[in-house]
Amino acid sequence: VVIGLEIHTQLATKSKIFSGASTLYGEETNTQACLIDLGYPGILPVLNTEVVRMAVKFGLAVNATIQSLSVFARKNYFYPDLPKGYQISQYELPIVEQGELFIRDADGAEKRVGITRAH
Repeated sequence: VVIGLEIHTQLATKSKIFSGASTLYGEETNTQACLIDLGYPGILPVLNTEVVRMAVKFGLAVNATIQSLSVFARKNYFYPDLPKGYQISQYELPIVEQGELFIRDADGAEKRVGITRAH
C-alpha cells in the first residue's frame, strides 16, 4: 500500500520566503505584508537565503539528494483570497529529492518512509 501525503510546515524565519516582510507570530491581520506580497507590478521577489539553508539541512537529515539547480514556477489561480492570482512554488526541480525517514510501528518494527521531494 502506498499512501501519499503533502505536509506543510512553517519555518522559523524572521521574514517571508520571497519578501522582507516580517513573520512575527501574533501580529494584527494584514500588518506584515509588503509590495511583493501584494503583487504590485514591477516588484520582483527575492529568495530568503535562510529558507534555502533550512531546506538543505532538512535534506541532509533525511539522507536526500540536494540539487545544485532548483527552479521556482508561478502557479496561476483565481481564488478570492489570492489577490496576486498566482503562487510561487516548486515541483519539477525541487531543492530536495529522494529522501527517507525511518519510524517504528507499535510492535517496534522499523519502517521506511520515502520522501519524494521537499520544496
